[in-house]
Amino acid sequence: MVRVRWQTVCTGLLLFACLALLTAQTFQVNLRSLVDCVGAGKAVQWTATTGNFSCASGGGSGTVTGLTADSGGTTTGATVTVAGGAGIVTTRASDTVTVTAASGETGFLAAGALTCGAGTSGEAKVHTTPFQYCDDAATPTLQYAAYGSATGVATTATALAANGTNCSAGSYPLGVDASGNAESCTVASSGLTIPFLKTLSMAVCTNATAGSAWDLPAASPAVATCYTGSNTTKAGLAFTTGTSAQYSFLLPADLTGTVDLRLLWKSAQTSATGTWALTAVCTATDATATDDPAFGAFWAPAQDTSPGTANQLKLTTGTSVAFPVSCTASTFMHLKLAWTAGTAVTYDAFELELKVRRAI
Repeated sequence: MVRVRWQTVCTGLLLFACLALLTAQTFQVNLRSLVDCVGAGKAVQWTATTGNFSCASGGGSGTVTGLTADSGGTTTGATVTVAGGAGIVTTRASDTVTVTAASGETGFLAAGALTCGAGTSGEAKVHTTPFQYCDDAATPTLQYAAYGSATGVATTATALAANGTNCSAGSYPLGVDASGNAESCTVASSGLTIPFLKTLSMAVCTNATAGSAWDLPAASPAVATCYTGSNTTKAGLAFTTGTSAQYSFLLPADLTGTVDLRLLWKSAQTSATGTWALTAVCTATDATATDDPAFGAFWAPAQDTSPGTANQLKLTTGTSVAFPVSCTASTFMHLKLAWTAGTAVTYDAFELELKVRRAI
């Protein structure tokens, strides 16, 4: 808004020029008293006490005082001052005053929270949150202009604010799309799963005497053997085609998921083939079954080939191997390891490792 303060108005001017300056002021005139005042040396004369106009000869001069400005108060003096408020710049060239907006000036827009309602259309303010304005609805409503960081990243995304779809109970999303909808819902685990290693050594040596750590059947057993070098002595089971050994243990009460296996072995024959097979079965421990079940399929690795150098150690591995259906938590597991010859004569096994999962 531009405020005009009248300090002194129309001193030493002809009255008709004075009236032109006073068009924005409040005073009373008697229009019925206007007379024809045309001709050289004539001038319009106005009497302030009566509000009447008359015609006078010889021109005239005088002072008009006591006029009320738009902003209130009484104007005196001979100067009209046009003052620019916040965000307004005024410049003067001769008799022309130019009023321009200065958008880079502090206070160009009012600050604070904006309240909208009837008669507020187009009002705007800057606030601690975004730019606020009253829209052009029948009853103007408060609106917020979109805003973001200096790099253009939106501070608040309208699509996300709409609250997109969710995963079902017990699941969680691996991500969300541009509209905030859940993507790749995944079933949440009910607890923490911890891998647990169970290592089964094949045999032990006492001096040069080997003893099996596995149970050996009466028919076609693997043979406990000591392997003595210049520095180390270790024991293992020597397998020839058709021989086997067994091991039994209790599965944990919190067993879950699958099992990973690793079998450590060697061969005196180089680049020679053979095939390992591990069968299994489990017995219930709730006094409902006899502990003499038949073995079934468990882990059947592909045919192996021994290293190119004799007696070098090698690992045969299997991952995410499913337990037999009889093998659940707290059942008694029986393993049977056997070997079938290819081009090799014997394979010597040292250790079987099982990585089982437990739900804590």
